[in-house]
Amino acid sequence: MIVDVEVPNQGLTITEATLLRWLKQPGERVEKGAALFEIETDKAVQAVESPEAGYLLLQLAKEGDVVPLGRVVAKLGTDASDRAPAEERQAAPALVTKPATSTAARAKESFDPAPRGKVQASPRARRAAKRLGLDLSRVDATGARGRHIRESDVLKAAESRAPASRIRQITAERAAASFRDAPHFYLTREASAESLMRAKEGLKNVTVTDLLVKALALSLRAFPALNVQWRDGRALPLSRIDIGIAVETPQGLVVPVVRSADELPLLEMAKAREALVERARGGRSKPEDLAGGSFTLTNLGGLGVDQFQAVINPPQSGILAAGAIKPRPFAAGGTLLVQKTIFLTLSLDHRVVDGAEGARFLASLVEKLEGPDSWIGVR
Repeated sequence: MIVDVEVPNQGLTITEATLLRWLKQPGERVEKGAALFEIETDKAVQAVESPEAGYLLLQLAKEGDVVPLGRVVAKLGTDASDRAPAEERQAAPALVTKPATSTAARAKESFDPAPRGKVQASPRARRAAKRLGLDLSRVDATGARGRHIRESDVLKAAESRAPASRIRQITAERAAASFRDAPHFYLTREASAESLMRAKEGLKNVTVTDLLVKALALSLRAFPALNVQWRDGRALPLSRIDIGIAVETPQGLVVPVVRSADELPLLEMAKAREALVERARGGRSKPEDLAGGSFTLTNLGGLGVDQFQAVINPPQSGILAAGAIKPRPFAAGGTLLVQKTIFLTLSLDHRVVDGAEGARFLASLVEKLEGPDSWIGVR
């Protein structure tokens, strides 16, 4: 039996992927679930697994091709008798003609051995270039009379050129589109964090970010009109409350999504959040890690930032910017005290919510952070 292998769906906002490299060659035996090839989208690199056990018959796309989602790029034979002669495999028709333009695709071309007589690169130089997203053809060689690129050449080029990665380019494009299309407005409150930090002391393996995610999710449950995505000129309600978390990585900013954050027990949600962040920082995010979400949290408190405004991650309805928790003068019960406080700033899409509703939503969030015992089970 002949089986088609397609480029898998990557979510509503992604329409194509770059085929980075083939992990199996025509004629090779392939086990079900084994990695067959790697693809790159604007969000992640993913290994695509074989749907069946058998033999790889045809590769219908080349490394570096940009392929529409759902396109058949390989054919498998589930029986040894299905294997095609080598000359037929080599004559497989190309299904993709669109040239690749991603950083990864350009870098891949640079990593291939150079033809005889051209500049060569050492393995360490190739690894460094891949890690830094550098095109080796743009690196000046200093070894072997100017014909051999060394690791030091790559590092020097990185310092002088500092090129943006594909993820950084996409982030910039999406931020510009968000500012252009979504009418942002901002609401800020200062909240006491005394009770929150006392509650955190009684919990193991739970961070301030986890508590903010849970409080944000519960507030969205109370205000379902904000748990939407703006698409095709209207607000589309979502059936779950999924919270994105802005994560800094060496490649740029990514936003993995905690699913059903309002329903998961706090400790279970914290473990899920930790796993998502670990994969993101290691460049191993799965497509489903980064898809969807109605709201995002960005927390710069660990970097000492007191207060800031963030850009909405489209098509989401808003983003919460959380600053540092530190002692500040704070009026409580008619008395001016020094308490640990946190500044919270909402960036909201005015097409989805107006100022008064946004203010009530923020008040709900502050109430939860100032009185955490009722929702995290700490007495």
